[in-house]
Amino acid sequence: MIDLFRSKFKHIIALLLLLLCLKSSGQETFFTFFPNPLNAYFGDMIEDEYGNYLAVGQQRIFNDFSTNRGTLWRITSQGDTLSKNFSHGGDTSTGFINVLHTDNHYCTIIGGITLHQQQNFNYLMILHIDSSLNVVEKKFIAPSGTTGASAQLVEKSMGNYYCVGNSINLDGVVQHSIMKLNNTFDIIGFQTYSFNSNGIFTGSFTDVIISPDSTQLWAFGYNLTPDDQSNCDMVVFDTLLNFVEIKPFPFGEFPYWSQFDDDLTVRFISDSTFLVGGQFWYQNYPDPAQVDIGFCKFDSSLVFKPVTVFGAIDTIDNSAFKRTFDFVSIDSIFFTGMKRTGGGLYPSSPSWIHVGLINNDLNPYYERYYGGDAFYWVNSILATSDGGALIAGNRYDYLTQGYERDAFFLKVNSDGLVTSSIHEPYCPYLPFSVYPNPGNGYPLIHLALRNAFLRVYNITGQMVLSFPIKEGANQVDFSRLPNGSYILSIIDQNGEVFSTKWIKN
Repeated sequence: MIDLFRSKFKHIIALLLLLLCLKSSGQETFFTFFPNPLNAYFGDMIEDEYGNYLAVGQQRIFNDFSTNRGTLWRITSQGDTLSKNFSHGGDTSTGFINVLHTDNHYCTIIGGITLHQQQNFNYLMILHIDSSLNVVEKKFIAPSGTTGASAQLVEKSMGNYYCVGNSINLDGVVQHSIMKLNNTFDIIGFQTYSFNSNGIFTGSFTDVIISPDSTQLWAFGYNLTPDDQSNCDMVVFDTLLNFVEIKPFPFGEFPYWSQFDDDLTVRFISDSTFLVGGQFWYQNYPDPAQVDIGFCKFDSSLVFKPVTVFGAIDTIDNSAFKRTFDFVSIDSIFFTGMKRTGGGLYPSSPSWIHVGLINNDLNPYYERYYGGDAFYWVNSILATSDGGALIAGNRYDYLTQGYERDAFFLKVNSDGLVTSSIHEPYCPYLPFSVYPNPGNGYPLIHLALRNAFLRVYNITGQMVLSFPIKEGANQVDFSRLPNGSYILSIIDQNGEVFSTKWIKN
């Protein structure tokens, strides 16, 4: 009987392993980007019912907002791509911010259109799109008493859409605002707000959720209230758009004085608890410039709790700009961000895409780093129906030093890996880069990990150099090596090995 049980148990384990392998093998992975002389700016993305991914944003000539064109990208689950720019014609500029699943349409895009011939009048633009990416219906709306309004965030509740953004009144004053739209996207409510004593417009909202009882909007933003010390606040409104209260995010304990900064992502993980992820920084210790990716669970009281952070204490680890985390199951929460992103929008050094998976207790399953071949700015992550995740943002070739940022999309499986053979040579799963390559005897090695060991092998497989390197830029001395080809291998603290080829000439 025991032997029979053991035999059945082994068969069950084998079957589970087979199912796990089949699940992983069924997850398509890829990296793709859209080279274009225009500057691309990412807005939002969704997955359609066929497993395709739809993303919206805008493209324009560097620093020329009049050339702004709303852009829609579609990527199939296999990585096949299609992009389309939308123009209303005449002296107008357009930009897309949100894409939604809506009834009776393939998707609905919410963005803005500026009519320059009407003294820069700004309409909220609603586009209903069919599966061929054609516009089947469009609507331009603007609240009365304004020269236009925007919708950075859109949340649906009880058949209505709440558009959180800002507006400009007839005197040219910018204010925070919320528009309430019905299911045909007509305005049924509009309100403006000022959150500081001098009435000056500051800050921005970065996320909004509906309260568990559907009676309130909880909007999260940064630098809204310069009258208090907190960088972030939760602002409460009722569904009639009346302001209820503002709750500053708490500080940590001395000596860290830590707090969340901008770029917050907020999602409910239970009926009364929501997860916050975003930039988390330390005001005085150990360095005012230090930024990590932070996660914390809150309820509506916003009592300070221990924060789980990802990042090294001596560098900048930014969260994603728009959506830092996403999940289908709360025990498998994907997150993303950026490693080593100093230097502005057009830097002279690379950065890395930070991909991780955490459980409901905020403990990590893994962390991965992709990139090092360009400067990557991560905007958003989408947990996909196949158990993986799609990461999107902008890619800048820092070696060209031009004014061109391209939209990129990185699809990983549940293990955070890209298994497609067409992935190379862009955005490698490699936490370091070497420049120049080919190069002379003093190349620069950029490392995304906190610490690692470098080993150098010649073409016969003989190790010729070995020494530790640290996070950041490492100027190494290979001057005594003869010209030829070498393999540079990095060994991280877990013993994982990453290798690349380098040529000395």
